[in-house]
Formats: sequence, C-alpha cells, structure tokens
Amino acid sequence: MNEKQLNRDFAEWKPGKTKHPIEKEIFSMYKSSPVDYWLKMKDINRWNNLAQIALRIIPIPPTEAACERVFSARRDIMKNHE
Repeated sequence: MNEKQLNRDFAEWKPGKTKHPIEKEIFSMYKSSPVDYWLKMKDINRWNNLAQIALRIIPIPPTEAACERVFSARRDIMKNHE
C-alpha cells in the first residue's frame, strides 16, 4: 500500500464521485453501516486499500470515555482504601 495509490483511490472514491452503478447501489444499501459498506467493497475487490484502512479506523472509539471510566473507577477504589 503506497501513499500515491491511496491518494488516487481516495480521490476517485469520494462519496458522490463514484460512477460505477454497483458502488452507488452498495453505498445506498450500507450507508447506515460503514463496516458493512467497507466489507462489501472488499468482497467485490473494489477499493481494497481504502477498505483495509477504514476497517482499522472505524472501531476506534470517537471519545476517551472508556479510558476516563477506568480512571474514575481507580480513583473510587483508591478513596475506599484510604
């Protein structure tokens, strides 16, 4: 996976720019589920590099709430042991 190819793929992929009918159909079917959309793109051997990156990024939580809950729980435990 090289940067030039990724940039070219991204420029061609941008939503609304795709010209292939199957991609438009898949986008409309899976627009509420990004994971399913990218898995389908990978299945039809389209945008494999972008799909690999998207499937790595999508699971990353958009907030640090989980981490903050751990610290809060630790603080509560420490207070109970004082």
